[in-house]
Amino acid sequence: MTSSAEAVAKILGVENANMLDNFFNIGGDSIKAIYIVSELEEKGFLLHIADIMQKNTLADVAKTMKPIAVKEIYNQNEV
Repeated sequence: MTSSAEAVAKILGVENANMLDNFFNIGGDSIKAIYIVSELEEKGFLLHIADIMQKNTLADVAKTMKPIAVKEIYNQNEV
């Protein structure tokens, strides 16, 4: 299962999210889209909520995902 399908399955509570499934037909909504975007960000992918809301299938959504560039973490402790 791809990262996007895993995130969708986890958030929607479905065992197997098929890449040809429609997000809304398997229980998705705007709030769950926010959770999915957050979950994918934690896995290193950039996806916009609008992409989920506007695409017909999970495969179409997955095509819009992009890897997040490595983030540098700066230490903000007292100097």
